[in-house]
Amino acid sequence: MKHIDFFRFLDSLLKSWTLIVLIGLASFTAFAVSLSESTPLHFGSIPANAGSICAMDESGSVSGECIGSDLNISVGVFTISDLVGNSQVEVIVSGLSCASLGFTAIATITGGKGGKTTITDGQPAIIDVKGNGADLSIEVYGQLVLVSSLTTSVSHTVDFSVQVNEI
Repeated sequence: MKHIDFFRFLDSLLKSWTLIVLIGLASFTAFAVSLSESTPLHFGSIPANAGSICAMDESGSVSGECIGSDLNISVGVFTISDLVGNSQVEVIVSGLSCASLGFTAIATITGGKGGKTTITDGQPAIIDVKGNGADLSIEVYGQLVLVSSLTTSVSHTVDFSVQVNEI
């Protein structure tokens, strides 16, 4: 029968666990990006009939059944800041729907190494951040569809999401 020195075994085991713990704590990078909205997306006025479609382009011009003279019309503008220089981020902009409205998003991202990138609803874009960590700008526009008739003279909203992920 083989005799095991319990204390030598325990000492060896503790050294092994210490090594494992140190490796587990060794390396990570904190990433805290800020996302702020400077201009809300607003399609202006649209007829309240189900099936009405209003489209907005990158310049904020509207077409379809929108009332183009509405002074509230604006492209949504977001700024991504506190970026790490020479890193990459993934940007996804997705339109959502509610009971009465559907929104299909299009977005233009500027400020990265590659210049201007345009993405469609739900499409991920990998953006290379400049060496100085300069801010990125996202302009959101797209197409709004009235799924059902709406009450007139009341503001109606539909959500969309802007997601930024570190690569």
